[in-house]
Amino acid sequence: MIREHVKKAIKYNVNGVYCNPYWVPLVAELLDGTDIETGLVPDFPFGAATTSMKIKELEEMCKVVNDRPVKAIMENASLTDEEIAIGCQYVTEAGADWVKCATGRAVSPRMETIKIMQSLKADGCEKMTTVQS
Repeated sequence: MIREHVKKAIKYNVNGVYCNPYWVPLVAELLDGTDIETGLVPDFPFGAATTSMKIKELEEMCKVVNDRPVKAIMENASLTDEEIAIGCQYVTEAGADWVKCATGRAVSPRMETIKIMQSLKADGCEKMTTVQS
């Protein structure tokens, strides 16, 4: 089924194929040579793992995507301002290319969230976005 989804993604030239971590190596391999991103969803769907487990998972996935961009999404509506700042640091230290503030299932970001994420750009988080999907 994963192979069929990737074939369709290539056929329709979508922006990215997002999958659970188990499938990332296969998806990255199948998308090699295209401009389509390999997306990963650490600890999906519950987010119940410890922070260190999530970081390890993200680090491993960043290694197997064949130098393709890695995107991370934090559900900022569920986090404190301090957790947002720490989360942005963890995501970029793990190797993600950019971090987004929400999946679209929660409320829109607050102005303070935008300010926190934008302030981290100067500290190496070049590709922060606060736009929901």
